[in-house]
Amino acid sequence: MTKQIFPSYLDKLSDVQREAVEYCSGPALVVAGAGSGKTRVLVAKMMHLIKLGYQPWTIMALTFTNKAAREMKSRIASELDGVKFRDLRVGTFHSVFLRIIRRFSDKLGFNRDFTIYDTSEQKSLIKKIIKDLSLDDKKYTPKICLSNISNAKNRLVSVEDYRNSDTLKKADKRNRLESLVDVYTAYQQRLFESNALDFDDILYYSNILLRDFEDVRQTLRNEVKYLLIDEYQDTNFSQYVLIQQLMGPQGLVFAVGDDAQSIYGFRGANLDNILKFEEAYPSTKIFKLEENYRSTKNIVNVANRLIQNNIRQIKKEVFSSRDKGEKVFVKECFSEIKEAEYLAQQVSEAHSRKHYSYRDIAILYRTNAQSRLLEQELRKRAIPFKIQGGMSFFAIKEIKDVMAYLKLINNPNDSEAIMRTINQPKRGIGSTSQERIMLLARERGYALSDIIADEKLLSQAGLNKGATKNVLQYNELLEALRTLDQNDLKSIVTKTIKLTGLYDFYCQGNDTESISQKENINELINGITQYEINQHENGEDAGLSDFLTDMSLVTDQDAEDDKDQDYVSLMTVHAAKGLEYPMVMIAGLEEELFPSAYSKSEKDLEEERRLFYVAITRAKEECIITHATSRYQAGYRTSSVESRFLKEIEGDGCEREKGYISDFSNDPDVERFQRKNHESFDRPSWQLQEARNYDRAPKYQDRYEATATKKNCRRLRKIDKTLDNPIYDNVDYGVYPGNRVKHPKFGFGTVIIVEGEGANKSATVEFETIGTKKLLLRFAKLLRLD
Repeated sequence: MTKQIFPSYLDKLSDVQREAVEYCSGPALVVAGAGSGKTRVLVAKMMHLIKLGYQPWTIMALTFTNKAAREMKSRIASELDGVKFRDLRVGTFHSVFLRIIRRFSDKLGFNRDFTIYDTSEQKSLIKKIIKDLSLDDKKYTPKICLSNISNAKNRLVSVEDYRNSDTLKKADKRNRLESLVDVYTAYQQRLFESNALDFDDILYYSNILLRDFEDVRQTLRNEVKYLLIDEYQDTNFSQYVLIQQLMGPQGLVFAVGDDAQSIYGFRGANLDNILKFEEAYPSTKIFKLEENYRSTKNIVNVANRLIQNNIRQIKKEVFSSRDKGEKVFVKECFSEIKEAEYLAQQVSEAHSRKHYSYRDIAILYRTNAQSRLLEQELRKRAIPFKIQGGMSFFAIKEIKDVMAYLKLINNPNDSEAIMRTINQPKRGIGSTSQERIMLLARERGYALSDIIADEKLLSQAGLNKGATKNVLQYNELLEALRTLDQNDLKSIVTKTIKLTGLYDFYCQGNDTESISQKENINELINGITQYEINQHENGEDAGLSDFLTDMSLVTDQDAEDDKDQDYVSLMTVHAAKGLEYPMVMIAGLEEELFPSAYSKSEKDLEEERRLFYVAITRAKEECIITHATSRYQAGYRTSSVESRFLKEIEGDGCEREKGYISDFSNDPDVERFQRKNHESFDRPSWQLQEARNYDRAPKYQDRYEATATKKNCRRLRKIDKTLDNPIYDNVDYGVYPGNRVKHPKFGFGTVIIVEGEGANKSATVEFETIGTKKLLLRFAKLLRLD
């Protein structure tokens, strides 16, 4: 018998939170300001629905990270003793609907054991398609192709729709990508042949199921009585339509989000989804959670002053009942070098004088490139740190090799997994043999799995007897692996590692790399053991197919916190979404950095402002903001203009400090810049010449960072004279085809061609305002934006 549910979950809520939880008569939108307890409301809502008599399996809760889903399940489990909370459909959009696709996969023409391709597998497939279609791989890069294909799928544009769209054709022609539709066509066809989907396909095909199959739509509508959605402001068009099809315009939808924290427009998130929620659901009731329980008054007030400058928003009055706390502190530094030194010094002082743990501190920045100097300065002071959102464990080569074999056990038609494993470890099937097998598959329409199992087909492909024998032995290995018990996950993984030879290949050496590889493989086995335990405790299956499905949905944001580790967190502001720290430092508040140089329209600028708002509201106790008055760009030190956002946050609770000359001492790079740009400095002629030479020879700057002397000046002059000599022929200006760039006169553009050598090296750039220009790189002063 189910135990009585205690009403304590309602007692823990504020009045407005309780009103939102108890309202169950129709669609509802909860506008949850930063730190206002939205997760508490979502969890209480699910508990309340169960109390009202809803069966757990009729409640669906959609999140954007597995980490958020786990937190919800954990909180519910601690409150609802005896209730089958495991039957709640709580998970990310992709995890929940992936299971629905597997359930109805036959209607889409897929086998239910289909594979989900990760980014590296997508890129590999695109590269092969570009080669097969004889396209220019400088123009049709995997990044550009996959970005366009992803955008099409998120707008629910099929291959046929794409081919018939005059608008898309014109856009591709304007971008000199006329064959992009052919890439999209071949990409989808090869995914289908491999019984594989990519990440975007999950929502794309879910929409097709609900749109084209009435029986599926009615089945799911009968099953899902109440839908809860977290972070609704981050939904894109595909997710918006999916919700509409699943629940209908009058459905019981409970959406929670904050328009002020909508920062994923570049991924397709549509702010209008939350701003116009009432238009989609006419009988909506709106609740506003306006008390910030996380941050001090000063931090909340500064954030409010910033965000009030946005026009497109849902008006609310966020407040804090906490003490005023420390003022938000804005520090001007002369250079990015001094900025990094200052931030590292503040970390050190916070740890030693204010008794913060390192894990209480986060340094946020707009772009990943900003982390290099911060890392350098933290290392100098022996301060432990970790860059959040780094390489995923499942992106490590040896782990990808193991996972590829496991995918082939589960899905024999996975062509990318076949080509990854066919000669790994080496078994005498070289690149020529592999290319001949793939060519036969393309020309005859055979599946790779059929070719590697047939001696006659291998002969037709042009393989010699030795290579044919090796391929057949490889196929026999795969067939033997498929006889293993796929429900005994740990056993099948350990046996796969042994039988394939991967263990001997990676783990037998005593060098540092081999030891690291062995540790990674052992960690995979440890993780699988823990996975089995967790699945069984939750009453869920833990077979090979379940494991592969769950691992394909892991994102950077799902990483577990190392609560026992003490280190400073470094990350982009985007990666910080949903996190909080007692002390937050935000670097690089300068025009064309934050806000980004890409922010050309008012719409883009408002998203940048929301991004800064998110950064500030991660702080609980203290917030320090820095900007530099000069910064290296494209190999040259240039003046920086402070971000317009700094003016917007000025007022009560915010303190600013300008840089001083004393802050800039002992930095020869800064001294040179001062001598060159400020007439008030005493600059002998030889120093002026040195500064000019220094800027003209960026390749040699690191070699001459010592304090300026006449001797060094002569060396720099000597270098300067070699600019047109062969020694300077291979200078890398850091600009490549496909790069987005900015020119001081012509504005924004895209690099089409880079050609020539040495002093004659040039770039052809298509500018948005004046068209195509050919520029000599040594004089062009192009600022690379990506």
